[in-house]
Amino acid sequence: MAARLGLLGRDRYILRGPFGSASEVVLRDESSGSEVRLPLAPAGGDELQAEVGLEELRPASGAASWTVVGVRAVEVPHPTELAIGGGVYRVRPHSAAGGRLDIDAKVLPPYARVDEVWVRRTSLEVRCGGASPEAVLARPRHGGDELRAEVEADSAGFVATFDLARFRSGTWDLFTDSGARLAAHLDDMPDRWRSTVYPAVRTGSGEAVEPYFTVDNELSVRVRPPRERGRAAPRGRLGRRAKLVVLALLQPVGRLMVRLATGRPPREPGDGKLKLLLLHAYGVGGTIRTTFNTAEWLARSHDVEVISVIRRRDMPALRFPDGVGLSAVDDLRAPLRPLERLLRALPSALIHPEDYGFSACSLLTDIRLARRLRSLPPGVLITTRPGLNVAAPSLVPPGVKVVAQEHMNFLSHRPGLFARIKREYPKLDALAVLTEDDMRDYSRLLDGSGVHVARIPNALPRSSEALSSLDEKVVVAAGRLRMQKGFDLLIRAYAEVAGAHPDWKLRIYGSGEERAALRDLIVEHELYNHVFLMGTSRSLHEELAKGSIFVLSSRYEGFGMVILEAMSCGLPVVSFDCPRGPGEIVSDGRDGILVPDGDVSGLTRALVELIEDEEKRRRYGAVAPDKARQYDLANIGPRWDALLGELA
Repeated sequence: MAARLGLLGRDRYILRGPFGSASEVVLRDESSGSEVRLPLAPAGGDELQAEVGLEELRPASGAASWTVVGVRAVEVPHPTELAIGGGVYRVRPHSAAGGRLDIDAKVLPPYARVDEVWVRRTSLEVRCGGASPEAVLARPRHGGDELRAEVEADSAGFVATFDLARFRSGTWDLFTDSGARLAAHLDDMPDRWRSTVYPAVRTGSGEAVEPYFTVDNELSVRVRPPRERGRAAPRGRLGRRAKLVVLALLQPVGRLMVRLATGRPPREPGDGKLKLLLLHAYGVGGTIRTTFNTAEWLARSHDVEVISVIRRRDMPALRFPDGVGLSAVDDLRAPLRPLERLLRALPSALIHPEDYGFSACSLLTDIRLARRLRSLPPGVLITTRPGLNVAAPSLVPPGVKVVAQEHMNFLSHRPGLFARIKREYPKLDALAVLTEDDMRDYSRLLDGSGVHVARIPNALPRSSEALSSLDEKVVVAAGRLRMQKGFDLLIRAYAEVAGAHPDWKLRIYGSGEERAALRDLIVEHELYNHVFLMGTSRSLHEELAKGSIFVLSSRYEGFGMVILEAMSCGLPVVSFDCPRGPGEIVSDGRDGILVPDGDVSGLTRALVELIEDEEKRRRYGAVAPDKARQYDLANIGPRWDALLGELA
């Protein structure tokens, strides 16, 4: 049985899933035999839910591992740390063997608080706050002689300095002489091993010495032996242009194979449903969130179904709207027959190779998608990305109206995809865009085609009512870790901010292909005590509310939905005035600061301005929720009603 585990506030879990006729959920600690029984209550649709306080999972002894009996984990929150007396209680849910949902709970040993770690050319400095100076030792985990640091008192605590050349291969744990672990706890970053990166320094003997945080947020040092000579880079890999040429030659053949394999499937019987087509409804992302939002609104007056082109997991990672159907075209978890395995290995012919969804699809996906779309009964199909927008009009039968959504801006499409857009978009029945500038450009492009172009901004996702106190010295940013989001520019801009205000930190939420490059950039600018890559959060609203300033550094945007999410938390905004969206959302000098597009120094100055001017920061933050409320679903939803009414 699959279920999602989420955090309610700071001290309760909520477990939600399709539990059938069960009346309770059982958590069992195998080592002690203890059990916690949780009654189930209706949660909407066919789902039930149970709640448990984290204190109920606290082990009688040092640690416990609770198994949620008969339940597989499809979503778990990050670990949580709570103050217990003078110590720390840590709870870590995770997916164990076979996908089983386990929750590890332990009371951590006494610790000395790590504030900063500095890796110099020949030394490692650890700054510990809130403690009296005492000896600090590095102990090899698998036995051997200890290393003793030089310790000096400072105004906040003490600094322990190790000579890097004295470390030998293996793993070393750091303790005070009284036995306290050097660790970072209770700072809203319970997954330091994910978010923090330190440089690896090579000693004279060639060994690489690198500090790191363990899964329990305890500071250790990893020492690797001298590296072997690297392998030669593989040859014969195609460059991007060559790949596009090969794909351009293959795609006509692939489309012919799709037509031959699809044939003329029978239409589904008329079900009266309004359908929204997503690439991956089971993932995490802004397009998914806003599509669920739209589906929830439309379900008030229509029978709505979300169709996911691919499926990689048991349940949606984001909250799926009640009263909305969900189906998948190509389930990547399912076993394949030999011919299907061959088709899975061939590239998609329907999705344009310059669409970011191309790599997720295959020729097998194409065949299954074509069969599904050609069998649709008369009605409305809403597509949600360029690759689907250009493919759908030629696949649906007569009587199906296609409404395309553009979540990226007119200027951001790459040349090959834009050429396809110019050919295929005139076949649409309607196009929904996000900004006034896109409304103007697409209206000009589609002039005379009969396509109805409507501006319907993304609606603010339903979220908690968490508001920032604006007391924390934290700047937050969020988005996919790719070049478009400009986090490389932000890290460069933040280098001067950290120099002027080292007590302020930058937290970047998101995952993606640029993560390794951003980690390298953090190390290059020695920002590893100031900039943290926090990973993906399924409760972004709560994480945003922990900050005091939101920053957007994108090279371009489709709209900038995350700006509104930050504003709804009461955060003032600093943003590049990039194409397109931020300039339509942020009122410069009222609820934020707009910086000229790509002006890295200007981004630095704007951040410093709000850091140093608390009165302005609070004034901007106080009016930000009013701006966000303009994009509530109650205000945006009627625009969808009007568009669908005109099509009818």
